[in-house]
Amino acid sequence: DLRLITDLADIRQSVMNLLYTRFGERCFQPNIGSNLEGLLFEPLDQITEFELITSITTVLNNWEPRITILDLAIDESPDQNGIQITLAFRVVNISAPQTISVILQRVR
Repeated sequence: DLRLITDLADIRQSVMNLLYTRFGERCFQPNIGSNLEGLLFEPLDQITEFELITSITTVLNNWEPRITILDLAIDESPDQNGIQITLAFRVVNISAPQTISVILQRVR
């Protein structure tokens, strides 16, 4: 059985799907995606952090019109061998801000 996803859960899942989608991964929609996976193996300096923020904001601004980004934080997580992304956003017509925290891990 599949659970029906609606409202806030739908938007949160859409944001996660956009972050994890690579360019060219979706058939007939090659422009949807972000470069997060490609930036995981780069050293986390100011340039990489800027590219991560730019990639995230671009994909969400272009493909998820139901949200407004309030804050975006990028932190290195050496214990988990990855990068922690904390995204605060506001959903249109919902006044309470929402937060998503994701750890992108380097796995090979």
